[in-house]
Amino acid sequence: MNRKRDDNLDDEIQSHIQLSIRDRVERGESESDARAAALRELGNVGLIKETTRSVWTWTSVEQLLQDVRFGVRILWKSPGLSATAAILIAMVVGCNITISSMFHSFMTKPAPGVNGTRLVAVQTTKPQFLSYPEYLDSASQSSSLRPMTAFIGKSFSLSLQDGSYAIPGSVVDANYFSVMGVRMLQGSGFESDAANGVGLPIVISYRTWEERFRSSEAVVGASVVIDGHPATVIGVAPQYFQGAYLPNHEDLWVSTKPYYHALADQHELDDRTTPIAAVIGVLAPNVTLSQAQAEWSAIWSRMPPTSAQGQAPKIQLSPYVFIGTSQNVQSMEQFLSIFAVVTVLTLLLVSANVANLMAEPW
Repeated sequence: MNRKRDDNLDDEIQSHIQLSIRDRVERGESESDARAAALRELGNVGLIKETTRSVWTWTSVEQLLQDVRFGVRILWKSPGLSATAAILIAMVVGCNITISSMFHSFMTKPAPGVNGTRLVAVQTTKPQFLSYPEYLDSASQSSSLRPMTAFIGKSFSLSLQDGSYAIPGSVVDANYFSVMGVRMLQGSGFESDAANGVGLPIVISYRTWEERFRSSEAVVGASVVIDGHPATVIGVAPQYFQGAYLPNHEDLWVSTKPYYHALADQHELDDRTTPIAAVIGVLAPNVTLSQAQAEWSAIWSRMPPTSAQGQAPKIQLSPYVFIGTSQNVQSMEQFLSIFAVVTVLTLLLVSANVANLMAEPW
C-alpha cells in the first residue's frame, strides 16, 4: 500500500513539473530554461514527499518499522557482530543487576541465623546507641515493643588449655537469642535452666567451636576462663550466625547480669551518659511501626537530659535489618542511587558503541 502511494506521489509531482514546463514553453521559453524554472518553482522534491507522507500516516511508526527491518537485515548478514553486541549488553545488565540485588539483600534481610519476626531496631539520632539505663526506662514504659533485648559489644579474653585468645563478642540480655529467633546448634541460650548455677554462662559461635574446641561434641558444659573469670559453655550458635549486625563479627556471647556480677563493676550499666547498648524489640500484635514510633517519641520527650548530651537525643524506630544502623541504611540507599545512574550511563555508552559498530559496512 505504501509503495503504491509513493508511486502515485511521484506521478503527481512529475505531472505537475511537465504541465509547468509546457506552460512556460508556450509562453516562449526554451525547454531547458522552462524545466529549470519549473523545478525551481516547485522547490525541494524530497521535502514535499515527506510532508505529504506525514499527512497519510503516523511517521514515527513508519520509521520504527524501517529501523526494525534494518536491524533484522544486520542481524541476518552479520551474526558474529550481533552475538558480540548481545553479549556486551547482557554482561552490563547482568553485572549491574547482580550487584544491585546483593546490596538490596543487605538492606532488607536479617542477619544469617536470625529467624525472629516483626523485629524493630531502636536507635537514637546521635550517637545511635542507648545507655543501659535509658534502655531499661524506655522498655519498662513501652507496650508497643514486647519483648525487647539489648546487647553491648565487647572483646573478651578466652583462656583454654592451649592458650589465650582475643574473641570479639557481646554482653547480651538473657532473652537475646529467643528475641532474635536464633536456634542453638548445640545446648541452649541464657533463658534455659542450663544457664543457672554454672557461674558465668557463655555461648560460642560455630567458628569458635571449630577452631578452638575442634568441633568437640562434648563442648557443652566445658569449663573455660573469660576475662580471668571461670565460665561454662552452655551453647553453640548456628553456623552462619555471627551477631545481629553486619559490622560486628561476634564469636562469643555472655549474659549481662552474671558478667557484670563477676566483674563486681556495675558502672557501665548504671551510667546514663554513655550510649553503649544496641536495642532490638518485637513489634506487638496489631501495632504498626508508626504507632510504636509515636509511643517511643512520647517516652523520650519525658526522658531526663544527660550531662554529656545536654538533652535526650531523638529516638528512631526502623525495621531491623542486617546492615545495622540507620546511617548505614541511608549510605546504602545513596550508593544504590548513584549506582543506578552509573548503570544507565554505562548501558547508554555500550549501546552507542554497539550502534556505531553495526553502522559500519560489513
